[in-house]
Amino acid sequence: MAKKGSKKEEAKKNVIENTEVKDNALGENTSKENVNLTNNTELKEIQNPPETAKRQNKQVVWAIVLMVLVILIILLTPYIMKNYVNKFTYIDLDFYKTKMGDITFYSTNIPLTDKNMNLISEYPLNLRNDPRKLDEIPYKFPAEDSIINDDNNDSSQIIFKKSQTVYISIQADAPKCEDNLIAVVGFTQFLKEFANMSIKAATDDKDYANETGYPYVTCNNYPTNTVIHLVSGNSTELIKLDQDCYQLIYKDCEITQITERFMLEILRGYMQEFMKYFNRYGILGWKS
Repeated sequence: MAKKGSKKEEAKKNVIENTEVKDNALGENTSKENVNLTNNTELKEIQNPPETAKRQNKQVVWAIVLMVLVILIILLTPYIMKNYVNKFTYIDLDFYKTKMGDITFYSTNIPLTDKNMNLISEYPLNLRNDPRKLDEIPYKFPAEDSIINDDNNDSSQIIFKKSQTVYISIQADAPKCEDNLIAVVGFTQFLKEFANMSIKAATDDKDYANETGYPYVTCNNYPTNTVIHLVSGNSTELIKLDQDCYQLIYKDCEITQITERFMLEILRGYMQEFMKYFNRYGILGWKS
């Protein structure tokens, strides 16, 4: 029995030894294959860069290009919008359309000169309406005023008596509109600051004048002064009744439209004279 047991143990020992030899041989073969594979891969990488590296390089390049484009768009968009999309020329003035909150403004700078036509400063003007559309509001004046006078000036232009007070006579029972105060204040400020006029508020109703202390002013009872009569009506139009009397009629609370239309008509005459001199002699510091 002892001999049989030792024979079995020897057989098992042989089997284990044979298995270990095979495993070692297999392991050596596998290691050799791995070494060969690694060597081949390294050789290929040296000869040809891997595709992943190429893709990564392309991605980096595209990322840089996109970043540059985004930066250019951010930097150039405001400039393009201001100088091309939202810019236009009207009566030889460059207007810029801008937005502040919910309000859109049409802004320009009016050249101001001294008596020798030297540019001394600019007057900023901010309108609430597109001046090109305000041209649609009719301006009516006597037929004889369209004749060119001896001074080579079109007498249909709006001209004030600067030596006298200019009255803005307001309708006593004018409709209550949201923009009434804004329109009248802006209009008055323009006449004072740009046109250098002495402005005084008045009313077209005697009873209201007695109650409030405002002067009662119409074109008839103040013929030696320039009178601007602001009144509501069935249409929006600007009428020159005579040389020193202007009627600004507005409907549906279009009070800013009619006051700005009047301001632009003043500017039209001013810029005509300015451009006559500019085209002939040029004015240092100003470009048309």
